Amino acid sequence: MVSSGPCKMMLLPVPVSTRLDQAHADSAPDSDCETGTFSSSRGSSVSSDSCRSQEADPTRCLPCNALRLRWQRRRMEQEGEQAAERSVAGGPKLQRLPDGTWVTAKFWGISRHQIAELYKTCRRDDRWCDTDSVSQFVPKFVAPVTDGTQMGYALLVNQESPQQVNLMISHAWVENAGVFFEDVLANTYEHEIAYICFLSNYQGSAEEIDAQLGNNILTSPFTEVIKNPACERMMVVPNEELRWNAQGLYSRLWCDWEIKVAADSGLPISVIEQRNTDCHLLGATTLSSRNARCGDPNRPMNKDERLIRDAIKNLPPETTRSHALGLSFFCLSTAYGAEIGKVVVPGDMTTTGMIVGLLIGVALGCVFMFCLAANVRSCVARARQRDGYKVLDSIIKGAQVGSYSCRRFTMERDLPALAAVCITCGVIDGAVRCLTRANGWIQMPAAFLEGTGSGGLLWAMFNINMMGPWTGVFLVRPAAQRCCAALLAVLTMMGSPLGVYLSEGC
Repeated sequence: MVSSGPCKMMLLPVPVSTRLDQAHADSAPDSDCETGTFSSSRGSSVSSDSCRSQEADPTRCLPCNALRLRWQRRRMEQEGEQAAERSVAGGPKLQRLPDGTWVTAKFWGISRHQIAELYKTCRRDDRWCDTDSVSQFVPKFVAPVTDGTQMGYALLVNQESPQQVNLMISHAWVENAGVFFEDVLANTYEHEIAYICFLSNYQGSAEEIDAQLGNNILTSPFTEVIKNPACERMMVVPNEELRWNAQGLYSRLWCDWEIKVAADSGLPISVIEQRNTDCHLLGATTLSSRNARCGDPNRPMNKDERLIRDAIKNLPPETTRSHALGLSFFCLSTAYGAEIGKVVVPGDMTTTGMIVGLLIGVALGCVFMFCLAANVRSCVARARQRDGYKVLDSIIKGAQVGSYSCRRFTMERDLPALAAVCITCGVIDGAVRCLTRANGWIQMPAAFLEGTGSGGLLWAMFNINMMGPWTGVFLVRPAAQRCCAALLAVLTMMGSPLGVYLSEGC
């Protein structure tokens, strides 16, 4: 039995351990490998008891958390119903719970504790072979358990409370299964919920797997998971097998697509340290993502490869530089819009002119970022003779040296939240000024501007990782994020009285 957490045990149609035993009874071992304790090149081992103690979260059963989970469940059901309608028109096929609830890919997550339990259980099985790759592991241990359920392993063990993904794991199936599990357990945290394709996707027939991907790469499960705001980072797990055959991880076009979407979404990208070399990533023969393939490289280009190549060609990846330039343009248009408005509307209406100019500047910045930025990037790339593959290669090499290890601000992902916080704080500040002071309505425009500035600071406190490009730090643990946010709030509040004290007599 696999537990979803410390509160209650999962209720499965058939316990996972029983399904494994039944599958074993129906099929003989595929190899003559001897069983035993698996040890990686690092010699580390996994203890389920230690994992369980690390995974225990006392806040999981609090009433406020129960309300959050109930709201998340309702949102999951609504999104599932909408996505199910789109799947009829060629969209990705969803997984479905026994009660009929459709579940989108962003909820096909599996916890670190559950990964450790699966690894421990499989190692004890006499079908386990230390030399098996992931592609050999799946038909032995995953497909028999999920057969006929139309659910991936992750959703099967979490069907009572599907887990929303906050960690995308990019890897290749040719790698050794045991080494992969140990790499994941050594480089993840207890609070992280991972999307691992061979555990998250339903491993059915070739037609069923293809149906899960859909006919539009921009709506595939991989893209949906990475673009979801709940996804906090992507971890790249290269392997020795692709280094030995001189191909490298990014000879797999799906891995190229995943890192492209992560770069576009501003996600932190980390490559596990012990396999972070040129040979592990681009190999000695691949050299460029342009040469990557989907499936058997000896066969003609398949549907997935055509979809990915078209997307890379038509939508050049966003690099750290393009993110920075886009944000700089938005900030400049906003700032100069306010200044131009102040000049155009002189006299007593100066503040009103600043607000109007500010709003116009924001509108122009949004039009550029959402409507024109992609075309501008394409034109610049063509002028510099840098197509999507060259840009993608630079992202891969940048991730290798840590250039993408921090969270980056993106318009699509972060601007709506920032704008909502700033406008709300501006309206509140203006309303308070109007209600508490005589003729306060005259000061409302100035109060609105002050409030938007306070809102920007407040947003930064609650999104501490947005400061990563300046601080060079990305905080993974929620506790560390909260501590830094509290410290920033205290320092900000101390700054005002300190400024008043130091400015006395000036």
